[in-house]
Amino acid sequence: MTFLWKRLCFSPLMTSSPTTILYEYACRLGTTMTYNGERHGQLIHDVRISKKEKWTTKTNSTLGSGSLGLHTEMAFHHVRPRYVLLYCVRNRFTKTRLVASSSILSLLTNDILLKLQQPGFQLSPPPSFTDPYPLYWTPLLDRFGKLRFASHANITCLDIDFYSSYQKMIKIAETQSKALILKPNELLIINNELVHHGRDKIHPWDQDRLLYRMYVM
Repeated sequence: MTFLWKRLCFSPLMTSSPTTILYEYACRLGTTMTYNGERHGQLIHDVRISKKEKWTTKTNSTLGSGSLGLHTEMAFHHVRPRYVLLYCVRNRFTKTRLVASSSILSLLTNDILLKLQQPGFQLSPPPSFTDPYPLYWTPLLDRFGKLRFASHANITCLDIDFYSSYQKMIKIAETQSKALILKPNELLIINNELVHHGRDKIHPWDQDRLLYRMYVM
């Protein structure tokens, strides 16, 4: 069964722990997967702001808790998860953003599509990925029509024309994205082959925000 994303809500009275629920649903979707370079191969990742990165009233800013641009999960890797699962434990105001590839591609001009199909982009691992991974020039749109891209911090363009095409594609992606606020005891399942996701800047009242994440092949 193909879908873009699903939101499932669970009763707070359930006796099963969030990680148990997450693991059970991951197994229903397919084979769970890990990366040695991501959290030392942990199966379940806790996604939170570390204590040293929390919002402070002195600077009215955060370290490491700013917005996370729209992206494909593990875009740089030759093996990417088919599904990304996010179970919300704590979140009040911070928005998650989602956009389908089809919504982006349908609005791109032929010139941009041709650029995206050429190997003029370099995708880098995020800072959380600790294993060395080879960098190479690659297209963002493959011959099967699948689009993948990294957020701004993890992509390099070969020249100004490739950069311009990437920027126009991202701008369209942002205008087409849908925002939602994950609530406690909600599970969000994202089809990583068809959907790109991101996150707004962490709201200052969400210092204790906590999600659990898993990957499924």
